[in-house]
Amino acid sequence: MRLSPFAGALIAGVGFIAGCGSDGTTDPEQFGTDVTLSATQATNLTAAITYIGRAHSDLKWLGDSANLVLKSGAVAKRVNISTNLASGPFYAVSLQRGVASSTHSFATFDFIAFDNPSHPTAFIVVDGYADGAGTAPPTSASGRFETLGGGVFGHLFLVSGNIVEGWRSEVGEASLIGAMTGPPCEVFQGGGGVTCAQSVLQTTFTISIAWHDNMSSPADARFASLSATAVPGVLLNFQD
Repeated sequence: MRLSPFAGALIAGVGFIAGCGSDGTTDPEQFGTDVTLSATQATNLTAAITYIGRAHSDLKWLGDSANLVLKSGAVAKRVNISTNLASGPFYAVSLQRGVASSTHSFATFDFIAFDNPSHPTAFIVVDGYADGAGTAPPTSASGRFETLGGGVFGHLFLVSGNIVEGWRSEVGEASLIGAMTGPPCEVFQGGGGVTCAQSVLQTTFTISIAWHDNMSSPADARFASLSATAVPGVLLNFQD
């Protein structure tokens, strides 16, 4: 996803968000339930996501996004994703950003899913961008992956150490809707017109075809889909 320089500067200016979840260790094998991430698990996840951002320059924002949401809302929801990327199960978090100024508004929406949080090797990322019609940021983004400028993007990754293998969505569609805003984040240092609240992102997507980054093996195409699911996370509002 491509963010404006204004958005990047605002995101960089956020000091940190931390601790809506527990720092206690959750057994990563307790599949079938949501997971409360430990500090170690959050570190492992953000490390893997950082490698993804380094390998794919258009996803440099991903490291910052994951770092923010994993520190602010440490509950990852188990999600029923159908995919040939990995066997799962998968867990997900979400991040919404609304940016408002006197002349322009826009919003971004990020869905980040991963497998075993203690040793993550598979990631599915769906994100969206929407311009506002006025000064209030939009609350949703939707579209088709194959439409140029359609506003939604999908990526699938396998990570082994610092080695990243990726697939990009080419056919399919996604809908990302800010469904609910809750209480403020428990620990937050933003300032400069930045606020943080717990939130839910209603996420639906079908990635019918995702081609490998090197495009050399059509037989290696991947797919992934998720029916409408409420994914916990945070909403950052930036007011100029």
